[in-house]
Amino acid sequence: MSVDNQRNKAERLAKERANVAWSSQTLKREARDKRKEKKAKRKQWLKSQQSQPSSSASAVPQKRGLEVDDDDEGNEDDWAEMAREERMAKKTKKGEITQLEFDAEFIP
Repeated sequence: MSVDNQRNKAERLAKERANVAWSSQTLKREARDKRKEKKAKRKQWLKSQQSQPSSSASAVPQKRGLEVDDDDEGNEDDWAEMAREERMAKKTKKGEITQLEFDAEFIP
């Protein structure tokens, strides 16, 4: 009897989905529900991982995010140079300077 109930329920759900209007609201709701399920599964998995002691995980703490280089001044100079080059490229596109002037500035 339970097999028939499950089959009927599946057929009913299929018919409901076929007859429902396709709107962005229902699609958003389904996507949101999927994200919530995924998040709940991830939380459950993390919780189970924390409860299990692991020798390799406790030995070295993990770093998150970007690693910082020792030569920060060099990176700032590179960014400033790239920004200056971008500004000059925009001026070239607008016609404020010529391509030859641009090339003379940046190509050795």
